[in-house]
Amino acid sequence: MGKISERKPAASCSGCFAWGQLPGRFCRGCYTYGQLHALGECVGCRRQVPVDDKHGYCRLCRAQASWAIKASGKASVIEP
Repeated sequence: MGKISERKPAASCSGCFAWGQLPGRFCRGCYTYGQLHALGECVGCRRQVPVDDKHGYCRLCRAQASWAIKASGKASVIEP
């Protein structure tokens, strides 16, 4: 992944729906997550995206769970 052209129009990431000037179809975070995890069905959102082997969640569902856990003061992100 190289530098993103300033003239490139904004788009939505196919993995996490983040919005901005992306280097391709995915933001840098989702691109890296996809390199480290195999495609599968996410337990949370049921999309066919890269999921972690341990719990079966995609990057978007894990991030959402992390934010919810931090807001609630709990200590686990296993179940979003």
